[in-house]
Amino acid sequence: MLGKSRIQNLFLAGFACLMLMSFIAVSGVYGQNLSKIYRGGDGSALYLRVLDNKVYGFAEHPAQKYAYVLTGTRQSDRITAKFRDVPKGTRTKFGDVELQFSQAGAKITRKSGSNQMGSDLWEEIAAGSFQYPPRIAAGFQQTVPGDLDGAFVGEDGSRHYVRELEDGELVWVAEADTQPGVRPAWVSVFVGKRSATDGISGNYADVPKGLGSAKGAFGSAFIGDKKRRLLALQQTGISRSHKLEPSYAIDWDAFGNSLRQAFDGKAVGFSYAIGRDGIVLRSGAGGFRRLSVDGQKEKFTVDTFGQAASTTKTITAVALVKALHDRQIKVDSRIAPFLPDCWKKGPDIDKLTFRNLLDHTSGLSEPSCREDPYACLVKLVETGSVNSKTFNYNNTAYALMRYLVPFVADSAKAKGQFNLFKCKNGNDELNKDISVMFNRYIFDKVLAPAGAEASYFPGKNYAMNYNFADQTIEGSGPRADFSRRGGAGYLAISAPNFVRFIGALDHGILLPESVVQEMYSGDLGFDAPSKGAAGTYYTKNGGCPDKEDMGRGCGAQVMVFPSGIQGYVMVNSGSNQINGNLRNILANAFDSSLK
Repeated sequence: MLGKSRIQNLFLAGFACLMLMSFIAVSGVYGQNLSKIYRGGDGSALYLRVLDNKVYGFAEHPAQKYAYVLTGTRQSDRITAKFRDVPKGTRTKFGDVELQFSQAGAKITRKSGSNQMGSDLWEEIAAGSFQYPPRIAAGFQQTVPGDLDGAFVGEDGSRHYVRELEDGELVWVAEADTQPGVRPAWVSVFVGKRSATDGISGNYADVPKGLGSAKGAFGSAFIGDKKRRLLALQQTGISRSHKLEPSYAIDWDAFGNSLRQAFDGKAVGFSYAIGRDGIVLRSGAGGFRRLSVDGQKEKFTVDTFGQAASTTKTITAVALVKALHDRQIKVDSRIAPFLPDCWKKGPDIDKLTFRNLLDHTSGLSEPSCREDPYACLVKLVETGSVNSKTFNYNNTAYALMRYLVPFVADSAKAKGQFNLFKCKNGNDELNKDISVMFNRYIFDKVLAPAGAEASYFPGKNYAMNYNFADQTIEGSGPRADFSRRGGAGYLAISAPNFVRFIGALDHGILLPESVVQEMYSGDLGFDAPSKGAAGTYYTKNGGCPDKEDMGRGCGAQVMVFPSGIQGYVMVNSGSNQINGNLRNILANAFDSSLK
């Protein structure tokens, strides 16, 4: 038989072994890099990362529409933490909690604190044993620079759900771009502060919803412009998004319905299109493109080509800026070297820049181009820049771009045409050939890459222009010579096609984004911007008043909103009963659709 002391020794040895095993278990589970995925009692998912004694977590429940960031500290088997809802859900709760690990970290229980998290019990599950909830639009958001609540998108396609609380506290979760149902390459939790000077700094850690395991400090500068940009997102040890743009949640149906209500029954015909990054999300039309006074009534559809009027100037401006960019010529370069050698150049023509033409500060006169579009431009250049160089809307300056684009894009070919015709425009042949060069550049280099189409003389489905107040007056339509008068207007397009074009521009497909931003801020092909609930909206209007004073007309408006959203509307009549101008109608429709 064993003696008493022998039994005591064995008991003490066993107890020591048990304590050692417990210490090893606790150290292994709660040590340097604990990463686990848990299923909540309510069906939520919790992705937890423990680094030393720092805790980073992200939880989400798409069905119950909540998502939160969990941050805190660990002491032994306890976590003292805060949870903060982020706009991947619609809930906006926050609170303090105490949690407890058990079963070697396989189970977590809420011991005290707020009971509004959604679950009080979480059990470990294996990665891949459930569907990874997808990225979604913001469940709640702000639109002002002073509050960052909402969703943002990185240039790498990542989506960031940001919550700003009192005293500048910031939490957010970011998810790498991925296909639905596929585990993201990384998902990060950020915790930081926003200073009085708009600097943001803090710490981040990848959590096990994604495959990454990065961690460290981060810093970002919030630029208080109208687009609420977050720039220079610096994360130690890795290179990810360096620019975040707001991604506003929109009620697309409300947006479209607002436009329809503004025009339905108040113009002869209309159409509209709404897109994000050039992808048409909503479109609609109503009324008639042709009235019985011109034969049989024909409905205005979303595919009807209507007069773009002066919104054509935006397309022309992009063509000129693109031709300059491709040849590494600045918009502040002089236009004189790109004018026909045989044209007489009047006062200050040698001082004019491309920017002066694009932003309507050329000081050029505005001779009529109705009779002879070539002679008109010759006279324009010969008269020179004789007016004030302040803003003065000038259609003829944009008509001159019909010649400047070919001379910039292919100087040798353009000069060859002038040499061939010896600078004579008999039967309008020289003007026709140069116009063909310009139009091909527009269609092939600007519209085609955007997946858009336009025409100067469209086929059957085009809109006549009418007088809404007197629909017994015959309509006016496109003429065969419109293609030889382009630049300032005369182009016909459908609303979806214009949205595809402007979306491709805004998305950096046609020109680098820095160049596009210069066009916006410098009013190069755009009017002065509008102000709205979400900041600055870049826009261009168009109209075609009746030259014969019959009250006929048309109207068009394009608008580029923050968050990669674009809208376009057109009507094919004058003397309408529309309440307000197209510019305000588009801006107000967007503002009212913000969730």
